Amino acid sequence: MAEYFTFAYKSTKTSMRGKYWDDEELKLVLNLYIKLPFGKIHTSTPEVLEMAKLLGRTASSVAIRLANFASCDPDQQARGIQGMPAGKGRCQPIWDQYHSDPESFIYETELQLAARRRQLSEVSHPGESPSLQDFTNIEGNDRTGLVKQRVNQAVFRQMVLANYENRCAISGLSIPQLLVASHIIPWAANRQERLNPANGICLSPLYDRAFDLGLLTITPDFRVRLSPSLAQYQSSPAFHTLLGISAEQPITLPSMFPPNRDFLQWHYDHIFLKG
Repeated sequence: MAEYFTFAYKSTKTSMRGKYWDDEELKLVLNLYIKLPFGKIHTSTPEVLEMAKLLGRTASSVAIRLANFASCDPDQQARGIQGMPAGKGRCQPIWDQYHSDPESFIYETELQLAARRRQLSEVSHPGESPSLQDFTNIEGNDRTGLVKQRVNQAVFRQMVLANYENRCAISGLSIPQLLVASHIIPWAANRQERLNPANGICLSPLYDRAFDLGLLTITPDFRVRLSPSLAQYQSSPAFHTLLGISAEQPITLPSMFPPNRDFLQWHYDHIFLKG
């Protein structure tokens, strides 16, 4: 039997019969949906409360729209989660826009959020937000492109860390400031999958660097494999202290978007150092 979202709200009927939702509002709610951990779609979640304030709506109406988007999400459907299909017809076109061009959708909705918050520096967590001041010596399309990349990379980090509940998939480290959203297929190698959460793994900086350099990979059956090129260092106590990885150690899988097996195979074929 399909599982439904459950969250506290006073009157679904009243919320759904409230003022009309325009496309921009729905896009902003979808922006929140893709960044929010699955278990946080309810009215007491700070992010839901903030969105309600930004939109001038109740938290229950925002939570309902989040559940409507769950009805459009094929990954949720595959898990037997039906969401709230009553509003699917209104939300499906917005979902389709997002999937047809994730980069543009996320960038544009982040700027809309920033405008509502009155400052661009709030498009993501403090300290991570791109600022136009960072690009004062760059002109025209190059400047716009760099800002867009910074914004989208910050959102990708939010999505991946939320997916892994702020824990390194290898070590279990749970200090958000020390976690990286590592791309399986690098950002520059595949535009279409840049913002796909299944193309990301939450790792600590050391593992992220080793993964990027091909010194370790994660197999399609979700196990860590070290490059043979590290064999000369494995007798060192420091090696075991810093890496601390057992042969074929399984990673901790997220609740929502596990790493795509084809992407992991790509990393093994193109980046992993086999000799």
